[in-house]
Amino acid sequence: MKLRIAVCEDEKVIRESIAEKIHLRYPKSPIVQYETGESLLSEVEGIDIVFLDIHLEDLNGLEVAKRIREKNDHITIIFITAYEKYVYDAFDVRAFQFLVKPIDSVKFYKVLQSAVENIHIKDRKEEPFTIIKKGHSSFKIYHHQICYAEVLGRRIQLYTVEGLHEFNGKLAELEKSLGSHFYRIHRSYLVNLNYISSYDAAQVSLDQGQQLVIAQKKYADFVRAYLQFMKSKGQ
Repeated sequence: MKLRIAVCEDEKVIRESIAEKIHLRYPKSPIVQYETGESLLSEVEGIDIVFLDIHLEDLNGLEVAKRIREKNDHITIIFITAYEKYVYDAFDVRAFQFLVKPIDSVKFYKVLQSAVENIHIKDRKEEPFTIIKKGHSSFKIYHHQICYAEVLGRRIQLYTVEGLHEFNGKLAELEKSLGSHFYRIHRSYLVNLNYISSYDAAQVSLDQGQQLVIAQKKYADFVRAYLQFMKSKGQ
């Protein structure tokens, strides 16, 4: 499947560098470049993935993303910025990932590959999912969409690539339903191993920028589980 990928960045050098990186990995995918948010919004239909700078000359990237969601609810948005403070604002518009300037090439290609895989997985009917209940409503959450879960008292905060879900529940029960791609690094945190960018004995860092505490007694088992997971993916 050919994906149409857009780069919206007002700095020409950065815009062209990102487009070149994408072309090297996916030479058959059409790549379109935009200097302004307005130009992107005028042609957003049909785009599958967009790399979007938060600080554009004409519009704030977060506002552009909100308007994109009104036109194209399924587009994968990857923010680019020099400021990490916007990472939590990105959840409000269901951003998939967050890249901080200067962009690290290894991180860039990992994010790009994850975005492409995420789109392909959405097309698979056999993709596992979990049903969560919020009040009188039920929601289907696909496992690949979940970045991590945090328990606060009797409430679970489920951080996904499409936003935040909060509901009553027990983290242990959620852990059982999600399977081997998830690991309980702390009594308060359950992490999708797919979204881990780095780790040490004190914390786990995610692709979206969050840093989660890892329990000391969990560290050795976590490392074994993560290395086995990466081996299963051929990495």
